[in-house]
Amino acid sequence: MEPGTAFVCVRGERTDGHLFIPEALERGAVALVVAADASPMPAPPAGGAVAAVPDTRTAMARMAAAFYDHPSARLAVTGITGTNGKTTTALMLDAMLRAA
Repeated sequence: MEPGTAFVCVRGERTDGHLFIPEALERGAVALVVAADASPMPAPPAGGAVAAVPDTRTAMARMAAAFYDHPSARLAVTGITGTNGKTTTALMLDAMLRAA
């Protein structure tokens, strides 16, 4: 973690990112993104901020998209689903798009 960055607390199966807030602050985090139901609610770092959100994973995805200027807005995305034939369909689609 770089000093001056944000730390997003993500809860997992084995641990909870909220447990690492003290270490993140020691390493120079200036912003914390925590679950709205975090208890106790952490105090903001000196000169920094705390954002309490309903879902830290969603917040992290939105932060990353904004930080990188929403790269998916410039991409064409095609989804291929089903039980059989996905690889064949993907290869055929790739060939068609390259040829076009």
